[in-house]
Amino acid sequence: MRPKRLPKCNRLICSDCHKWKRIDLFSVDNRNSSGRQSRCKRCQSLWVTDHKDYLKEYDRRRYINSPEKFIAKTRNWRVNNPNKYKDQNKNYYLKNKEKVAEYSRKRYLDNREYFLAKQREWVERNKEWVSKYKKNWASRNKESTRVSSQKCRARRLEAMGNDIITLEEWLRVLDFYGHRCLCCGNDENISMDHIVPLSRGGKHSIDNVQPLCKSCNSKKSTKTTDYRKAVNEE
Repeated sequence: MRPKRLPKCNRLICSDCHKWKRIDLFSVDNRNSSGRQSRCKRCQSLWVTDHKDYLKEYDRRRYINSPEKFIAKTRNWRVNNPNKYKDQNKNYYLKNKEKVAEYSRKRYLDNREYFLAKQREWVERNKEWVSKYKKNWASRNKESTRVSSQKCRARRLEAMGNDIITLEEWLRVLDFYGHRCLCCGNDENISMDHIVPLSRGGKHSIDNVQPLCKSCNSKKSTKTTDYRKAVNEE
């Protein structure tokens, strides 16, 4: 039974529950003569919930038959409803974090060269901003920067150990020795020193590093001196 519109009282009858309701309780649908859907919003919501598989297959067939039209319509909706589109993406992400992370990881691995090229292009266009951001980040994360730079140096010299030194491991070493230089006791400008230097075959591993200030680290140079023994004996 098709809904009947009563202009004088602005009411419609729902085709599902067969109840007369205010016209604002029906969604807009210009395909009907009444300008509204035949079901009220409540009944329409229940119908969509009961026919999810049917609607999914219906949308899939529509997309296959005319993908250009479907994509254009979707893009227009996104442009005209930026806030709704943003909220949809946010809600979907919050409900499907693991699924989104796995999809993003797989997409990156399958198109690694493409994403690296896009990243290089963006960095090239924003050199000043990137440089400023790196300096600010390095000043706020000195120990993380120190660990990262030492790891890059070890890779360049092909001196990586079996276990990669993480920031947490290095911070535990600093905490154990009181964030002080093991040679002079200074607590400023502490750096990561390799007991057996990388240039002399040493490995970048947690059992081959000790905290020294930059001055003592420079004086030690390429010598193999383990200051931990003296501290541990005390």
